[in-house]
Amino acid sequence: FTQRWTTHLWLCTQRQFWLEHKNVGLLLGRILLNVLTGLMTGSLWKDTQNTQEGLRLRTSLIFHTCMSVVLSVLGHIGLLMKERPVFYKHRDAAFFPTSAYWIAINLFQVSFWGIVESGLFCAPLYWMAGLQKDWGRFLTFWLGCYLLNILSSVLHKLLAIICPSLTTAQTAAGLLQVIFFLF
Repeated sequence: FTQRWTTHLWLCTQRQFWLEHKNVGLLLGRILLNVLTGLMTGSLWKDTQNTQEGLRLRTSLIFHTCMSVVLSVLGHIGLLMKERPVFYKHRDAAFFPTSAYWIAINLFQVSFWGIVESGLFCAPLYWMAGLQKDWGRFLTFWLGCYLLNILSSVLHKLLAIICPSLTTAQTAAGLLQVIFFLF
């Protein structure tokens, strides 16, 4: 490569920014998915009581929340599979190092999408479910969802890269998530 690695990273980040904001349908879809899922989940566990039965309900709420966060980023597999031919073309032409591309595609999930998706999902859910009315506890709940969002997103993107087909990647993602939740 003729330019410094940081220059390639900057160019890949600019390209990813343009790609992320070009598709308005995808932007609105991701926002609506998280808002509606948060509202529906919050309405299912609305005003959970602080009793033994409420404890069981809150436990099921946390499990459902984890599953919803994981499933909300499952679409990254298809998006990355769709971009795969373009990536191979750019890589073969030595447009940029693969590491710069990988960091750029994950940068927006860490810096923007993870925060927005987790916030839009957790805010209505947490307060509607009647969990503790403490800002610090809410931020802890949000941080857990945010980290799970990032972990799942990176895992799904990694599977999209290493698996030969979309079907294989989706099957592997489901299997890995089951293993992670069981153990």
